[in-house]
Amino acid sequence: MLFHPGPADPDPGCQENTKTYIDMKTSRILTVALLGACIGLLSSCTANSLLGMAVPAPNAKPSSGEIPSGDPFNPDEPTPEPVDPTDPYDAIINNPERLARIGITPIIEIYYTEYTKENLFPSIDEVRNFTHINVGHVRFVNKDTGEGIEIDAKTIPLVQKFVAYKALYPELKVKLQMGGWGKNADGWSQMAGDPVKRKAFVDECLAICDQYGIDGFDIDWEYPTYAAKDGDHVNGASPADYENFVTLFAEMREAMPDKILSYAASDSGKYTDNVGVLPYIDYINVMTYDQGNPPYHNSSLYRSSITGSRCCDEAIDIFHGKQGIPYQMMNFGLAFYGHGDGYKQKVGNRYPSSVDYSKLEDIFFKNTCDGMDVKGVNYRIWDDVAKVPYLGDAMGKMYASYEDIESINAKVDYAKRHNMLGVMIWEYRHDNDQGTLRHAVKHAMDGHPDEPGRWERPEEHLEPDVLPEMGKVTKFVLKQGNEILPELSGLCLSKDGDFLWGIHDKGTLYKIHFDGTFEKHWYREADFEGITMDPATGDLYIGLESSSKSVYRVPAPGYNSKDDNFTIKVEGVENMGNSGVEGIAWHKGNLYFGTQTGAQLFEYKMDGTQLWKKSLRDVTSTISEVGDLCYDELRDRLWVLDSNSNKDKPQYLGYTLYLFNGDGSKLLKTFYVGDFANWNPEAVCVDHKNNCIWIGDDCDSGNPSWLHKVEFTNL
Repeated sequence: MLFHPGPADPDPGCQENTKTYIDMKTSRILTVALLGACIGLLSSCTANSLLGMAVPAPNAKPSSGEIPSGDPFNPDEPTPEPVDPTDPYDAIINNPERLARIGITPIIEIYYTEYTKENLFPSIDEVRNFTHINVGHVRFVNKDTGEGIEIDAKTIPLVQKFVAYKALYPELKVKLQMGGWGKNADGWSQMAGDPVKRKAFVDECLAICDQYGIDGFDIDWEYPTYAAKDGDHVNGASPADYENFVTLFAEMREAMPDKILSYAASDSGKYTDNVGVLPYIDYINVMTYDQGNPPYHNSSLYRSSITGSRCCDEAIDIFHGKQGIPYQMMNFGLAFYGHGDGYKQKVGNRYPSSVDYSKLEDIFFKNTCDGMDVKGVNYRIWDDVAKVPYLGDAMGKMYASYEDIESINAKVDYAKRHNMLGVMIWEYRHDNDQGTLRHAVKHAMDGHPDEPGRWERPEEHLEPDVLPEMGKVTKFVLKQGNEILPELSGLCLSKDGDFLWGIHDKGTLYKIHFDGTFEKHWYREADFEGITMDPATGDLYIGLESSSKSVYRVPAPGYNSKDDNFTIKVEGVENMGNSGVEGIAWHKGNLYFGTQTGAQLFEYKMDGTQLWKKSLRDVTSTISEVGDLCYDELRDRLWVLDSNSNKDKPQYLGYTLYLFNGDGSKLLKTFYVGDFANWNPEAVCVDHKNNCIWIGDDCDSGNPSWLHKVEFTNL
């Protein structure tokens, strides 16, 4: 498979380097560094002694999290040198007031929003899987001015129910999530930059605490200094947001010394003063997701060839290794969703924008996702470098990213090995009804990770394979007036599946329509035997039975020339004469070749390297030769046509269509075709769109070939 390097970091770069700005930043870092010497002062000043956290994530329709380029406000600032994470931060991490606020550790914090279906509201036993719950959303009444805050009407009963659970589960912490992405985040800059509005905001937060009995707030301001564009709406933003973000938390801490304060941070480490805000918060929720869209992972733990802007490990290193944020002040972000190719591609996409774990049952066992047909692009593929799965086709091309038990286990293990405060999850409703991923997080955190199950090993849980049944046969004589198509020796579908490519074994390439009409397309004097197509590029590959025993590449879209820079020569068939290269088929980025002599099957890489060869007679003793073959990537099956009548060789079936598994190692079924394809059947092509297999009869020079449409059920 071919992959391209990951895209450049989509976050806008920072370019402001004034001395004032640098001095201001340096001053903050020095202030934090002096905390170790000021523990006595911190003990008497609760407003300057605690840490906070926050978790951002997509809202009703999750955003990509990749920040568009061209940020006019937040230029790249100097990154502070890493600070010793044990000194002076111990004064903050181990402050008794902070520890009392955050409660149980390690933290398992989950987001529960008003978009969740009512019937999914968890029982008290389900809630015990979490230590903290962020309930959303709270937003500004006037987003243009940043005045007034209100809890969403659907959120109010959710908050009340979760707070009521504290009577049965006193250790549970319930917070409100404030803000969001895009226009849902607007109002923050306008409020935070105005002392009067900040005071009003803090007072309203205090009133909410008193009214609902919550334990704190999770600030989801995406992002300070960045004027996010959401459709035609552009958020208010200011260069002063960077400073005002810290000021806001300082004033919230002073007013709410006993409440948890957290915020959601971009995994780029930009937009927020993650060092300057440490004295006022309890922890940071790092959004280690939304790092790319297909063909890149949404949230790869480590960098692989299909990692986008960054991987989770790189993101955590930005905070800890470069900015010096202690692990004990960070939660690792877990996404219960991924992105489909429909996130950016709205025409011709196979998946919708968001691919939640809850959709895997339909994807794997019904071949659908939100009503879209994903058959053939729903293979589970594990990236062992990135430690995440993805959904792809038989050749390994990614169509959707997602998470499952194995990737969750790896990420929780990472958080534990790095002694992080815990993990946060976006979001509850993206899990399936059984709570598979929620339980996996809890069990992994407790040291008893779940084993892969139904949705991690779908091939082990599929119903027994229902094999095809042959039905009606329609015969077309390839003759138009006085023109005939003689000696048909190969067939394959066009790239769009709307006609057949066929070859005459004297060197002509034909377009053959499903009604039996045809036209010549290209000619090159050669002995053509077998044709196949690269489904990604549309390039055609034609086997040569002549002395060269090789293959042509005929490039799309013109199909009127041979690529002289491409060649594969099949080894081991030199002495087979015209019984050498007889069939050719595309197979997961490689090429299969079949021979008449010995019914041999070869697989070659595109660079001409032979991977293996074997005789199909070692699989079934009834096959005489390979007249043609076709690999069905949708079903991972190999169709082989035996073109010999075998009248004088009773040990062979003759005129038989063989169905093998994808690598030809197991015979699944045979179909006798000699009742209709009984001249010299040398071409076969699978066509799922028309629920049929096309078989071509080479009726010798001077006679029109026959084309048979053989209909199948369960194809």
